[in-house]
Amino acid sequence: ADSAIHGATVGAKAFDPVKSDYFEVKLVESSVGRDDCDGTRVHVTLPDRHPTPILHNKIAVLPKIITTEECASIANDTERILKENSAKKIRGRKTESWAAYSRFSSENQRVMDRILGEQVLEFFDRRMPSVGEKILNGQSGDDSDAGRSTFKTLARTFGKTNAKEVTSFCWDDPVVIKYDAGNCLAPHEDMRDLTIVIPLNPLAEYPLRGGGTMFWLEETTPDLARAEDGVLLKPPAGWGIIFNGKITHSGESVEAGTRFVLMTSIVLDNDDDTENEEEEGE
Repeated sequence: ADSAIHGATVGAKAFDPVKSDYFEVKLVESSVGRDDCDGTRVHVTLPDRHPTPILHNKIAVLPKIITTEECASIANDTERILKENSAKKIRGRKTESWAAYSRFSSENQRVMDRILGEQVLEFFDRRMPSVGEKILNGQSGDDSDAGRSTFKTLARTFGKTNAKEVTSFCWDDPVVIKYDAGNCLAPHEDMRDLTIVIPLNPLAEYPLRGGGTMFWLEETTPDLARAEDGVLLKPPAGWGIIFNGKITHSGESVEAGTRFVLMTSIVLDNDDDTENEEEEGE
């Protein structure tokens, strides 16, 4: 089913992680169905995974965490990076249409740091404390300017120190992915603790038809996803979608125009999870 999260944000205030309303999209548990050889319908109930992931079968949607002007600036910077890659025959991550954090201007890097530090981390700390505790490892701030600087500091240090961190970015995240007409990303799992996706358009200079992110239950494997109903989210430019990396999802096909998506993954250093994965692989 298509989500109800649509529409422009003209006149909307910037997202306040303490006070602003936000959306929660819950993926309802159901059986996975498939046809057997004689055409009858077989229902298979998949077992729960252990341990339960953060934001289990739940997607948080944070309105207006990047302004329209910032979306346009990052999209334009992405075009610059991809043109440089093409001219120098430099390929990005997985495809030439990925632009990594380290290649963006310092201004746009500051915007990305702010998204994590002043928007996402503080949001979790204030509004979803059980999630915030796991991510921040008790290093929360307070309502003072000094307290809020804690989030900014954490954002800048994720993945950038040699010390063992509880939380880190994956690879050179954040990255921006560009989809041209006909492009899509097949159903998959990120296999990270949390993923943050922010569509950067449609904008006046970057119109778009199609696209969006489709989600399925955590227990739906990527190879079975297209046989099942999913939930399509197409929020306006600058809205943040946050989910755990065990939720199967896809980047839906762009029918016309260009789609830009800012994406980052957060990885928790959880020894218990690592042990469970090793046991499952034996």
